[in-house]
Amino acid sequence: MTPDLCIIGAGPAGIAAAREGLALGARVVLVERHALPGTKACGGGLTPAAMDQLGSFAADPVPCRRLFVNGSPGRCLIELDAPFMHVAERTHWTRAAIQDLRDRGAVVYQGERCRNIADGIVVTERRRINTGLIIGADGPKSAVRRHLRLPSAVSVIARQIVLPAGAASAAALLPFCPGVWFDYGLFGPGYGWAFPLTDALKVGCGVSVDTHDAAALSRSFRQWLHRLGIPMDAGIHQAGSIGCRYAGHRFGRIFLAGDAGGFADPITGEGISQALISGREVAKEALSPPYRSAALERLITSRRRTLELLFHPVIGRLLYDHTPLLLKSRWLAQKVMRRFVYSDAAMDRTSA
Repeated sequence: MTPDLCIIGAGPAGIAAAREGLALGARVVLVERHALPGTKACGGGLTPAAMDQLGSFAADPVPCRRLFVNGSPGRCLIELDAPFMHVAERTHWTRAAIQDLRDRGAVVYQGERCRNIADGIVVTERRRINTGLIIGADGPKSAVRRHLRLPSAVSVIARQIVLPAGAASAAALLPFCPGVWFDYGLFGPGYGWAFPLTDALKVGCGVSVDTHDAAALSRSFRQWLHRLGIPMDAGIHQAGSIGCRYAGHRFGRIFLAGDAGGFADPITGEGISQALISGREVAKEALSPPYRSAALERLITSRRRTLELLFHPVIGRLLYDHTPLLLKSRWLAQKVMRRFVYSDAAMDRTSA
């Protein structure tokens, strides 16, 4: 088969692009370098927008109606009437979504790395795919992005430990979950998290590459786990990076989506709903050339002023270290949750 659309990467952006391509009647091939995608460091939080798009794929999601916010002055609790997010195991819904794509007619090659792209041909470790259009949805260290000679999309690096639900350290932390931790001395303009699953607890942190390299992240992560009373050997360790540096998404017959396009939120690090939106919208632009997505434009330009404020060396530190104190104001807490959690830049369903 000569596909109309070849998508590199079967994460949320690639899955959304493939679903949209099939809906538009295209012949779709999806290439994924991992046998099972979705094992990187990720809290697994799904915003309402992400849940809308994933539908039934997110099996047994854990609803979160409260959030503990921790910082230097102490801790505050934000309680809401409806879930601000659900937590679901990423590998589970990814596997279900890929099987659905196969059932609908997509060709999916897993465990194959993209080796080269030239003259409309995608070369993997096992085959050559002659295609009309290419979407790079292969994460922040995207091979497609490198082929386009764009600067790296990586803006955030992360570490995480997955604790069994029965572990003593997990049981001690669960009463304060889901929670986020702000500590400028440890994380700079980043944060730590602890999100519960039905059978595990994910404890991780994400930091900016402007303030931390891999060694500094490891030191901060180790120090933070020590403060929480979590032994380094208590669970499974995961690492990852997040792509927040947008440098364009249309390059002739090659397109970028998700972290490969730098669409993740540079403030919260949340990227699943942004990946789903960008994958869907980029597929529309690729397969319907007159179409230009207003949703993508909002996604690209959103939160820029807020980002500049949070990364200010003086103002940013004051805001991060005093976040729990500030969010004790119910009015401000609701504004923050609606701005950065309930909604996303392209699908704001909540009135201000």
